[in-house]
Amino acid sequence: MMQIYPEVLIRSILGPGRSNTRPFAYAVYITAERLFVQHMTIDELLFTKDIYCAVAKRLGGHPDSITRQIERVAGRCREKLCKEGLSRRYLGRAGGGSCSPHMLIICFAVYAYLGTPFYEALSLYPELFAGRPPRGAHVAAAPRFCAPGPEGGSPAP
Repeated sequence: MMQIYPEVLIRSILGPGRSNTRPFAYAVYITAERLFVQHMTIDELLFTKDIYCAVAKRLGGHPDSITRQIERVAGRCREKLCKEGLSRRYLGRAGGGSCSPHMLIICFAVYAYLGTPFYEALSLYPELFAGRPPRGAHVAAAPRFCAPGPEGGSPAP
């Protein structure tokens, strides 16, 4: 399975720039961990109460400001996906302009973890989204990518 650093994934869409993508990248990382390591279902994900608070704690920010930063970057990604016709590549279907920030985080988490767009992964690996490990899967198989580091440059070990 191909695995991609969430921050690299986001920068591959947005390009180099000044915006702080770290909160969004870390939300993608936490979501991938919840889905594929902890085997939570998509319906069990609590973005405001769990994921955004975990990002705020990790990065030392207030949950409200972190939430706004995440939603701003999600909006920029959504615009870029639509404008440049990249929705099919990263989401698995055209028309990603209607994705909520939460859904975009889920789609990017799936792409970062599996290297497959979300809507394709749903049909290829339905057991991964059922909230339990697939038959014969070893639960200890955690992702090999790291969360973005708190100070910038390098990812945390």
